[in-house]
Amino acid sequence: MEFYLVTTDHLEDKIWFKEQKDFKVAMNAIPIIAAMLGIRVIAFILMSNHVHFILECTQSQALEFINEFKRHFSYYTHIEYGVRKNLRRNKVDIRRVSKPKGIPLESLSARARYKLLHCKQDIPAGLLIGEDGYILPESYVVTSFVESVFRTPKSMNYYLNNSSKAKALHNVPDSTGPVFKDQTIIPVVADLCQTLYRKASVKELEQIQQAEILRQLRFRFSSNVNQMARVTGLPYETVVKLLESF
Repeated sequence: MEFYLVTTDHLEDKIWFKEQKDFKVAMNAIPIIAAMLGIRVIAFILMSNHVHFILECTQSQALEFINEFKRHFSYYTHIEYGVRKNLRRNKVDIRRVSKPKGIPLESLSARARYKLLHCKQDIPAGLLIGEDGYILPESYVVTSFVESVFRTPKSMNYYLNNSSKAKALHNVPDSTGPVFKDQTIIPVVADLCQTLYRKASVKELEQIQQAEILRQLRFRFSSNVNQMARVTGLPYETVVKLLESF
């Protein structure tokens, strides 16, 4: 068996999925293309401006899969919105997923273990040293117990997202991730342009007006620079410059 992680580059000034129906089209295309190519989809995630897949297949099949997926979705956007997304130019990274190799820690000499661990404490059997020189987590994390507690990855993800620390992070305006989805912000941008300046898009506005739209997104929706660039279509550098002009 061969497994490959397939990831597209992050788009800076546009997004893949404009509305919820776009996600549905993309998700429905996945099993169809996989069946057509005779491969298995192990996991995937569709983000606003990039996608990830873990596939059981050959490297050539992985490339064929993502190319067909991009072609299929580009055709859909052309029919649905009258525009053809240049996803063919969206670069793709394909990497084989292999099991980490390690050697038993007890196989090393006492001197070698001390040099590596900086302590003379007795170590339990079964620990593995990876190629990068650290003890592999899978050799000491009790994964079977964790799986029995949470039962499914979904339930564990729910716990993580609802922890006190996660909730506190969502309440910080300058946190690394935006609070609202791109699909929520896009119609807001159009509405602000129309309400404030009687224009259809951000690109029709003057710079001082564009800066005001960005200010509204930051303080009303806690949008970060990356999200502002995606939902407005402005280059990342332009967004940064406009934000600094406040």
